[in-house]
Amino acid sequence: MTTDRERLLALLDALDGSETTLQRDMVRGEGRTGDWGIRGQKDRKGNDANVIYPDGAGYLLYVTPGEKTGKDGIDREPSPRSWKDAKAKLSFCQITQDGDWEGCLRLDRLPNLKEAEAIRDVLGIRKRRHLSAEEKESRSINLSIARSVAKSAKRPPPMRSAA
Repeated sequence: MTTDRERLLALLDALDGSETTLQRDMVRGEGRTGDWGIRGQKDRKGNDANVIYPDGAGYLLYVTPGEKTGKDGIDREPSPRSWKDAKAKLSFCQITQDGDWEGCLRLDRLPNLKEAEAIRDVLGIRKRRHLSAEEKESRSINLSIARSVAKSAKRPPPMRSAA
């Protein structure tokens, strides 16, 4: 039997999404110790706005467009139009909760390439970065140099004795 995390990793492969988006839910006082989910775009207050959870044999996509700020600086509810557009782009999913400006959709299988692009676009999931072997080697060298510089910066200056 596969775990929720393994199922979400399979979905991330199908979405060609960044593995950094796979995180646990925040639990008050305990940090990220809740359920596993693929985190998309956050709202202006830093809350998880778009998340994908495993749901039985499929996946549950929670979609909520970001809040808008009016010219007067007051937060406004999102427009129903953005939710309507999201439903149209994700028409291959079944709508399970249809709110005024947010909702949940169910995907009962792994998406194809076109569907994966639509999911990444609507939920704001970062695409996986594909690096060549040369780029990986170059970044590895740069990282080791940066680490050695940071390590040497933490050393206390040598003590000089009065002669």
